[in-house]
Amino acid sequence: MTRFVFIADTHFGTERMGFEQQPGYPGRLDELVPLLEHWIARDGHIDFVLHAGDLLDACDPGRIQGAAALFAFPVPFYVCLGNHDLTRPDSAALWLEHAPHLFEPGSIHFEIVRDDAVVHVIPNHWDVDDFHWKDVQHARWAPAQTQRIARVLRRFPDRPHILCTHSQVFGIPPEQSGAPDWQHVPLASFRDTVLAVLDENPAVCCVLGGHNHANTIAPAGAAIAVTVSAFSSVPFEFRLIEIDGNRLSVTTHDLLAEVSFPTEYDAASAFVQGRPSDRTCTVMLESP
Repeated sequence: MTRFVFIADTHFGTERMGFEQQPGYPGRLDELVPLLEHWIARDGHIDFVLHAGDLLDACDPGRIQGAAALFAFPVPFYVCLGNHDLTRPDSAALWLEHAPHLFEPGSIHFEIVRDDAVVHVIPNHWDVDDFHWKDVQHARWAPAQTQRIARVLRRFPDRPHILCTHSQVFGIPPEQSGAPDWQHVPLASFRDTVLAVLDENPAVCCVLGGHNHANTIAPAGAAIAVTVSAFSSVPFEFRLIEIDGNRLSVTTHDLLAEVSFPTEYDAASAFVQGRPSDRTCTVMLESP
């Protein structure tokens, strides 16, 4: 069995995030991260922690080094870089120079290969420049990235595959938010790129993301698309992903009862925690 903790949107290096769905406390990560470390130790069977991006609030060597020192779990810690992690043209090089252990050697696009699963870590591009976010949040994968996904799928045809990127594949539906329209919808071109990969590769059972600071679970062809709310925001939630034989399960957990500092909660935005179907899900996997 592979079991891993899935988090996103910590925004290390600021006291206040520029975008919040619920009140955020990134300045309290020095307490929140050890609490998650204790949760992992109590569980005793976590293989790794996967962060879906926006680990930092903005990219610079000091923040990279500070975050790498803080997010030092007793299990491997991997990062799929988000737009806030890529705010400089040289961001990818800075990450590989100052925190190479957060990736597989030599690339910020990499795979976590387990005996019973393969997790593809695929950071988005955001505009015309590769791995650099300036203003526009137009998520995309380059052709070289989809080609890499295809090569890895051919190498491991007998295992379930999970794709992790920063951007959500779908928005937040009106049935969840109560708004008249879908919220935080990515470009149709990005959605279609991801869905084409899923359609061509039934071994992919799940796509993980963050970016929208909300818990969502939606069907994506025969797979599911999962996002997680911001770890730095109340109630400090994370997902537990488990692959056990022919079953993939997603459950949601939080650290609110364990924090020592006072917090506020916006009841009007409780939808970001998700409906029951956005918080827990089990998918039966087809045999290869």
